[in-house]
Amino acid sequence: MWDLDTFDQPSRINMTRGAILLCVVTVLTSAVAQSPPWAPSIARAEERVQELAQILADVKNAVQPRHCADLLRSGQSASGVYTIFHKAAGPSGQRVYCDMETDGGGWTVGDSALSCFLSLALQGLF
Repeated sequence: MWDLDTFDQPSRINMTRGAILLCVVTVLTSAVAQSPPWAPSIARAEERVQELAQILADVKNAVQPRHCADLLRSGQSASGVYTIFHKAAGPSGQRVYCDMETDGGGWTVGDSALSCFLSLALQGLF
């Protein structure tokens, strides 16, 4: 090992600066080479969000009622206008009137009957 007393003051300062610079470069190189400690957490969180979005889409598809009987089974007991999602209705569904009282309930009333019913209801005749 060197004896620092054998070097003059400027040489000692330069050696100290060099040692400090070497330490800083070593630390920075190590920090850059490694990913930040939170990076794996962010990646896991993004994966989990994608998984949950898929689960939500699956549940939404499974829960969409195909007819008024599905609504009745899910606890909807009031007659009224609902949106159902049968194959012909497309992704936005179809608004229908559901009769939940007649003969056990769960009856789907189609477009023409619904239009007639709504017209009568608006006139206060039904």
